Amino acid sequence: MARDYYAVLGVDRDAGPEQIKKAYKEAALRYHPDRNPGDAEAEERFKEVTEAYQVLSDPEKRSRYDTFGTEGPRMPEVNLDVDDVLDIFQSVFGIGGGGKKRRRRRRGPDVRLSVEISFVEAYLGGRRKVSYRSNASCGACSGTGAAPGSDMRPCSSCGGQGEVLYNQGLLMIKRLCTRCRGRGRMAEDGCRECGGEGARTAERELDLAIMPGVIDGQEQRIPGKGEPSQGQGQCGDLVVVFRVEDDERWEREGIHLVSQLDVPFYKAALGGEVEVEIPGGKFVTLKLKPGVQHGKIVRGRGWGFSGSGGLHGDLLVRIHVTIPRDLNEKQQALLELFAEESAGGDASLWERVKDVFK
Repeated sequence: MARDYYAVLGVDRDAGPEQIKKAYKEAALRYHPDRNPGDAEAEERFKEVTEAYQVLSDPEKRSRYDTFGTEGPRMPEVNLDVDDVLDIFQSVFGIGGGGKKRRRRRRGPDVRLSVEISFVEAYLGGRRKVSYRSNASCGACSGTGAAPGSDMRPCSSCGGQGEVLYNQGLLMIKRLCTRCRGRGRMAEDGCRECGGEGARTAERELDLAIMPGVIDGQEQRIPGKGEPSQGQGQCGDLVVVFRVEDDERWEREGIHLVSQLDVPFYKAALGGEVEVEIPGGKFVTLKLKPGVQHGKIVRGRGWGFSGSGGLHGDLLVRIHVTIPRDLNEKQQALLELFAEESAGGDASLWERVKDVFK
């Protein structure tokens, strides 16, 4: 669902960075979970204002949002849980922390992967096998970091909570326990395969779905395919960034497919049907009106890229009228005759010229 981030923070669209930051702080403190314990609506509002700040405080994201809105093809997907929001709030203002009654379950880090696709794949969509290296849960210890048969005991630093509380002003801040890495428990003997880390760097594979109409720089988030959590939270996500290769046959303008077609001068004068290639080896039949001019754009409705909401762009064909380099005697004689008579508009002559070039 589309959101008005300016309305969420209560600022004008021309608001500067300091105004945005001030509005965010006021709203975030109002809806902070520690001030609204058990209030699900306040927690949702807390996430919403942070999402708005994340976009409007970043010049590049803000520019994309101003152009395309939250549902635009260039807007990265925002997927924040309340723990992410608390971390963002703490990093911006140096205050934050979770409530005393809620144990935070930190997500694992996201992994970003750049994938190059062809212009044809961007137009048609498809599937692609991709591989990437990242940390993955250790299979030998199932991510616990403990050697087989080793006893687990509560961490002495955090008392088994996985986090340590720090007092900062009016709020308490929870930080990940560095001793047990957020697990809350420690093994007497560490896993030999992963050195007690619970994770190992591994080559991972994925059958990636490419949606038709993908734009260069567009991001696709795949939940749970990132790195494992250091605590007991969910795995992070894999964020795929598509890079679309250029193609000398076509260009893209928004959701429209742009092509150029060489048309002989007599075809441009007489009109008729032409065949235009589109990505995937198909051809679209377009009709030229008699007298079409060089540089004219001829439109093929619905043959462009897939857009949001089931929309499709158009095929825009730029006409390039070509002049023959060599003429035989008959062609030259007819053109000379046409040149002599063209001012008078001799209809019978023009019919004879058309008969020759058909």
